[in-house]
Amino acid sequence: MSTTFGELGGSGDEGTRAEAPAQALPCSDLEFAKRLATVLSKSEIPALAGEGSGGRAVVLVPTQYARYAQQMLGALPGVVIERAEIPYYRPHDPARDQVLFDHDVLRGGLDRARERGESALDDLVQCVTHGTPSVSERAVILLGRLGAPARSTVDALAVGAIRAANAPLLGNLLRNANAAEGRGTTVPESLTPLRALAKDEKPEIRQLAVRMLGSLRATDAIPILADALLDESPDVAIEADDAFLEWGAEDVDFDPEMDLEQRREIAEARKHFTL
Repeated sequence: MSTTFGELGGSGDEGTRAEAPAQALPCSDLEFAKRLATVLSKSEIPALAGEGSGGRAVVLVPTQYARYAQQMLGALPGVVIERAEIPYYRPHDPARDQVLFDHDVLRGGLDRARERGESALDDLVQCVTHGTPSVSERAVILLGRLGAPARSTVDALAVGAIRAANAPLLGNLLRNANAAEGRGTTVPESLTPLRALAKDEKPEIRQLAVRMLGSLRATDAIPILADALLDESPDVAIEADDAFLEWGAEDVDFDPEMDLEQRREIAEARKHFTL
């Protein structure tokens, strides 16, 4: 969800910042959005609270700070990311939120988790999805240490994170659970939903799907990422270009604002890239 600072009333002394491209982070209500904007501003992230499209309260941050702001807000105590059609931030509500501050499966360690098998995996999923940020990260690390037996669980969590536009969780899975390592030359069957998600109507979902596909280093993902260079969202196009650069492709100074014909030429050339 993108807009500008000016669309929330920024003007006057704010100068050019008023019309700077910004990312809208939906919130449950305006008062809560103001609280989150204050927290971000104290951390030197420019932020404004206001009403976005559809009447939803939002926190607006410059596009270049969006990923860091999402990670920061998602880790704040007492803040919950509501897994709605469009995820939004709201205060923790003890009456409705099951929040895990610890769990036996984490205290039992690797050997005990291996002994328990599927039941341990079920508990770890609960820790990831309902735990505090520290509990969620510990659970993801343990899933990574379990290796192959946890692979399908990690894949399902990664696909779910992308569908929910949950960038912090996907990053956690990629960093700590080896979510994209050792997969060979094709996108595995457990991650085939990524092909459709890379073409989702929501740019934030397309971006995360492209990020995951880039991390897989799968040969049959190359055409998908090449097509993503033509995406109408600059964030998605840059994500695809970053993937090619990480793979060792020649830096051609790709810019999502360049002429469409130039982008098409680059995309066509990228389709012939070999890993």
